[in-house]
Amino acid sequence: DQQARLRVIDSGEGMSSGFLPFAFERFRQQNSTSTRSHHGLGLGLYVVRHVVEHHGGRVNAASPGPGRGTTMTAFLPLARGGRVAEGSPSVSPEPVSAGDGLFAGLKVLLVDDEEDAREAMRRILQQNGMLVTTADSAQEAFELVERLQPDILLSDVAMPGEDGLSLIRRVRLLPLDRGGRIPAAALSAYAGVEDRRKALLAGFQYHIPKPVDPDHLLAVMEAMARTREKPK
Repeated sequence: DQQARLRVIDSGEGMSSGFLPFAFERFRQQNSTSTRSHHGLGLGLYVVRHVVEHHGGRVNAASPGPGRGTTMTAFLPLARGGRVAEGSPSVSPEPVSAGDGLFAGLKVLLVDDEEDAREAMRRILQQNGMLVTTADSAQEAFELVERLQPDILLSDVAMPGEDGLSLIRRVRLLPLDRGGRIPAAALSAYAGVEDRRKALLAGFQYHIPKPVDPDHLLAVMEAMARTREKPK
């Protein structure tokens, strides 16, 4: 009579015994390579743990091993005589704007295999006057660079098949008139010094950590737009 137990069991890929102690840490994934086949930033279970703990509970994970599923169990204290307020209004974020017309008509190619992240960034860019084309793979993005000649390239680094680092290396081999010098920024949940260095060495001019902060995103976009305006 003191707590509720919520148990979620799946029959998916499971977790190795070596990964289980780190499952609820930020940006931790069992497969953290840049060409992994699954979406996500490694933040889901981190958020779960903090939400549960802020409600005075605890959560744990168990798995018999890879390929044998996972069990997540959350323990939450039972309310005593309290009621949860219903119908709380949601608040829509205000558009962030550069305010000087620099972004009006700017053609941006946005590459991200994660639909939610792609849509969120697309809305921010479009709210500020940019013309946004999206792609969900490196191959599609490479074809669009040549065909559409966008002004700026934003690309996720970790994507299945071909990652963003490979994409920008291919783009930089293109002639100038086919987009080889397009200003480009990497989007990555891996925001360490070494991750940033790899992105810059591959050919990106900027590295934007995920989850993306709208103000920081627009500041980088402004810098790239001004760079593009400089005389050759």
